[in-house]
Parts: sequence; C-alpha cells; structure tokens
Amino acid sequence: MDFKLAVANEIIEALNTTMGDAPLTNEEIAAALEIPPNTEMGDYAFPCFKLSKALRKSPMMISDALAAAISADFLSKVESVKGYLNFFIDRATYAEKVVSAVIEQGDNYGSDMSGEGKTVVIDYSSINIAKRFHIGHLSSTAIGNALYRLHKFFGYNTVGVNHLGDWGTQFGKMIAAYKLWGDHDTVANGGVDEMVKLYVRFNEEAKKDESLNDLGRAWFKKIEDGDPEALEIFNWFKSVTLKDAERVYD
Repeated sequence: MDFKLAVANEIIEALNTTMGDAPLTNEEIAAALEIPPNTEMGDYAFPCFKLSKALRKSPMMISDALAAAISADFLSKVESVKGYLNFFIDRATYAEKVVSAVIEQGDNYGSDMSGEGKTVVIDYSSINIAKRFHIGHLSSTAIGNALYRLHKFFGYNTVGVNHLGDWGTQFGKMIAAYKLWGDHDTVANGGVDEMVKLYVRFNEEAKKDESLNDLGRAWFKKIEDGDPEALEIFNWFKSVTLKDAERVYD
C-alpha cells in the first residue's frame, strides 16, 4: 500500500465532498505532502495554503473542514493546525500492510519499476594501467555497484562501465623505462608496484636528461601507429595491471 498516495486520495475525496471539485489532481496533492520535522506533528502534512486561492477560503478554514471530513482505517487521527492538515498513520495497519506486501511481492518489494524504458550508465572505479589500485577506486567501485543494483531494481536498463585508463604519452614513457631499466620476470612477479618504480625512475631521470621525454613520446607514437613491439609491451602492461586489479576486485 502506498500510504502517501492513500493520504492524497483521502484529501481529494474530502475536497470533493466539502468544497466541490478538487482544484488539484491526486498526483499534485501527493507531491505537495510534506514530512513533518517531528513525529508529534504527524507522519504527513498537507499545506492548505496551496488550495486557498482556488477555493477562495483561508487555509485554516480549509484544513478545519477537511480534517472533519476525513476518516480512514489506516489513519489514527487527522489534525488541523494553523492551515496544515496533519495525518497520523495507524501503526498496526501500517505494519499489517507492509508485512502483507513483503510476503506478496517477495524480492520485488520496494520496486515500483519507475525506471522502465529508461537507460542509465553507472561509471565504476576506472583504474589506470600501471598505477596502483587505491582507496578511491575501491570506494567508487562499491558505490557504483550499489547504484547499479538500485537502478536495476527499479527497472532501469542499467549499464555498468569500468573504463580502463590506457591511453596517453605516459605509456610511451613506461615502455621507454622498461626498455632501459626493466626486466620481464621482475615486472611479471612484482606487478604494478614494479611498473610504478620504473615510471618514477623515468621521471626522475628525465629531469636530468630531457631527451628521455622525446624517447617516451616516440614510443607512444609507435603505439598509435600499431608498431608490433610497442603493442606487445603495452598489452602486456595491461594484462599485468588487470591481474593485480582482479585480485582486489575478487
């Protein structure tokens, strides 16, 4: 049972009974319902100021008339307070309706399929090649996965994207560093940590020898041009990085 919509329906019926045709639709009434700042003021509150102009009556007169006209099994009481209509949901009825809905709907309880026919793209951690997986990646993965599941639950066509940061001149520098100082077995066994060491060393050495930056750019140009050796090393870097990342993801 949608209690908010049920309250809106009670307001509409009371308006039709006491004031003639309601000047707002059920959806507009439901959208105007507020959650009071504390439960002593009710579970829902409707500001009758929104009806005052159309009905040519003061908000207090409207709220008094509506409060007297509304009576429903799911409401323990309805109060008129300074132009507000305060609704108190009967706790026993609420519990009964919720438990019944959970039993009836099972795993679908809480989903209104409001996303049906819509598509949403959720971006995950999107790690970078040859860089360490850090806490920011971990948190965005957890948050992204939670958002993915929530949108999926509400009927969205949900697309999860974990983009791999694998492009830029830094990869030319990585290859240059590997060719100058790297060792296949050391990188294979040490993984991303060894690649980071090579990249850090490259940048330190480049401060003393600027021609190294030209070498890095040249290797990246080879990647862009599809040079077999450059692509072989580049793709190997990717596979080593993904192996490390999969260990964390798993």
